Amino acid sequence: MINFACKKFDMNEVFRCSLNLTKTEYALLLFLIKNPKYMSSRTIAETLNLDLTTAQRAMKKLFLLNVVDRMQENLENGGYIFRYKIKGNEVIQKKIEEIIDNWTKNIKRELYNWKS
Repeated sequence: MINFACKKFDMNEVFRCSLNLTKTEYALLLFLIKNPKYMSSRTIAETLNLDLTTAQRAMKKLFLLNVVDRMQENLENGGYIFRYKIKGNEVIQKKIEEIIDNWTKNIKRELYNWKS
């Protein structure tokens, strides 16, 4: 927990909020951190008991946030599937740190311009 005057922040909420993740997306992120190998959306969905489209949508968002790598696997009968893997704690930590630093700069700017 982080105390900030009249508010306490749970670090899980800080991470979720910083990356603008839903609870499901955050659960997928934690799952990938604990299982750092390439996995398909189907495997992830089945393991976490999620609908496949929910897992696919969440994985796409994590990929676009640049916190997971994506590898395309071409299928013998045509088509392809994506496999995902977490980039690493350092990448996620740096991304969150940049977001928090930017938030802090904005707060300081607002405070400086504040008129009573």
